[in-house]
Amino acid sequence: MSSECYYQLLCKKGHYTTEEAVEFDEPENRPCKICEEKIAWWNIVDQTNGICNEGHCVVGSTERCQKCKDRIDGYIKLNIKSQDKCKECGHIKNEIYHIPRKGRVKK
Repeated sequence: MSSECYYQLLCKKGHYTTEEAVEFDEPENRPCKICEEKIAWWNIVDQTNGICNEGHCVVGSTERCQKCKDRIDGYIKLNIKSQDKCKECGHIKNEIYHIPRKGRVKK
């Protein structure tokens, strides 16, 4: 039986990345892919049995289907702390997120 799991990761500076989850391999000792800082928070998202109770959400999507009330995969929507936008076109170059209380926090 296969699983479809990935980690949501935040480094100490608040950079968000994702990484495929490998069985029994927690990401606490890996560096941030953006700045090489230590990982401060992580959460595992398990889409093996789907994303929602209704069965109509698409695996691989990080957004909740409009028909669903709750996700069942454990995904945590993160709150943006700050954004670095291009002054000319408005393109977001970088986002920094608040570290949530849910999930695993490395102390």
